[in-house]
Amino acid sequence: SSHIHQTPEGAFYDLQRNAWQVLQRCSMRHVPAVGDVQEYLAQGPGFLFLFHPALGPLWDVISQKIRGGALMDGSELVLEVAEARLLDVTVDGSLLVHADNVMGHMQQQQQQQQQQ
Repeated sequence: SSHIHQTPEGAFYDLQRNAWQVLQRCSMRHVPAVGDVQEYLAQGPGFLFLFHPALGPLWDVISQKIRGGALMDGSELVLEVAEARLLDVTVDGSLLVHADNVMGHMQQQQQQQQQQ
């Protein structure tokens, strides 16, 4: 069935459609189509783009941090960071960026650990 509204599959489909729009604002040379619901259910998404909300709540902010480049068919880009600057990066496979402290270093935590 192609009725995926308000299902986990539908939520992820919407997430990737929004990701496609964000990446278009980034002036990427190539971003695969998400496809219609039937294609998505049969073949999966054409790409994966996931990011931490701290990267930018506004698409315009994200488009300042990712400029140009390409995301090839079937590739994934995961940015679990608050700050990034990708210029003309082409992803053909997987690029996963992980930060231990997504929101940055907190001095107070370090002081508490030293006291223990």
